[in-house]
Amino acid sequence: MTRAYKTELNPNRDQAGAFRRWAGSCRYVFNWGLDARIRHYEDTGETLSHYTQDKALTQLKRDPDHDWLSETPRRCLWYALKGLDEAYKHFFRRVKKGGEAPGFPRFKAKGRSSTSFTFHGTDVRIEEKRIRLPVLGWVRLKEKGYLPVNALKYMECTVSERAGRWYVSITAEVPDVHGPPATGPALAAHPGVRSFLTLRDDDGREERHGNRRALGAQQKRIGRLQRKLARQTKGGANREKTKALIAKTHAKVSDKRSDATHKATHRATHGLRPSSIVIQKWRVKEMLMQKTDLPKWLERKIKRSISDANLSEIVRQIQYKAQWAGSEVIELEPEHPVSRTCSRCRSVKSDLGMEQIYRCDACGLEMDRETNATLNMLAAAVETEPA
Repeated sequence: MTRAYKTELNPNRDQAGAFRRWAGSCRYVFNWGLDARIRHYEDTGETLSHYTQDKALTQLKRDPDHDWLSETPRRCLWYALKGLDEAYKHFFRRVKKGGEAPGFPRFKAKGRSSTSFTFHGTDVRIEEKRIRLPVLGWVRLKEKGYLPVNALKYMECTVSERAGRWYVSITAEVPDVHGPPATGPALAAHPGVRSFLTLRDDDGREERHGNRRALGAQQKRIGRLQRKLARQTKGGANREKTKALIAKTHAKVSDKRSDATHKATHRATHGLRPSSIVIQKWRVKEMLMQKTDLPKWLERKIKRSISDANLSEIVRQIQYKAQWAGSEVIELEPEHPVSRTCSRCRSVKSDLGMEQIYRCDACGLEMDRETNATLNMLAAAVETEPA
């Protein structure tokens, strides 16, 4: 099976400097290729291919004004042009499909675009405590023993930077890790804003994972730093320091949210090992774009909390981790009213409101909102099972 791994690097000063130079070269080549495609299309009405631009890149590196590109491994520059080619393919696909913004490829600005470069898997070697990259040699890993040492095949290896820290992600073919079929009772997994993830099985056991509210905990700090940044002079050293603090704060929020998500989904799949897991798809983008009659400040607060709850990522992780744990996944459509349906009389409310307690107007049932939703998910799973 194919798995992706990502962990933090511990480069020395020279290696970190080379990383920055290589990432800058890849950004330059991407922008150079995009500019050439645009001008070629304006002149001929046709687009350039990846193969043609790769040959032109070889000639560009021979130019005395661009000989500095030769310091970057050629495979990294090749992948930069490949990324441009993939961006064009996705653009044409969206144009042909219609129904969404085509998203024409954009130039990569320094400091605003991702800082990264890519190698082919055959270019790297991995040991427990370090990874060997072309030209640089061995680079230390902060997390020991995480990357697969004896993978069947290494595919792509990407080095990226976030908030001043360098990471390596690699795709590898490893032996299948699917375990024997799980035998625990069926489980309903319902993510939410108040309760990060509510789990309830057929035997009536329920557990909840609290929402750490990663963004909310840092919201005041981020706002204060953003106001400070707005007052500082562009190009100044202090402004760059403030930008670095903002980036580190956002990275802290992301890490905290990711940690909570992985722990909760691991508990739902490998911890409880249910025979089946019932989940519901989420259309978070539509939820965030939906207009309400609430005051603007309250609407912004609710939508910020929805984004912070990581709803779609929870569902995605349960989907692939359940396969590893040997559990069947039953998906309910987003339109299924699991939260608005009474688990006793099956009547459906038109509007749920903001209350945490579900109150049925038909039978008078009063129950916690998340508990009611998980009961409906278990009942819906039984109804969708084939006869």
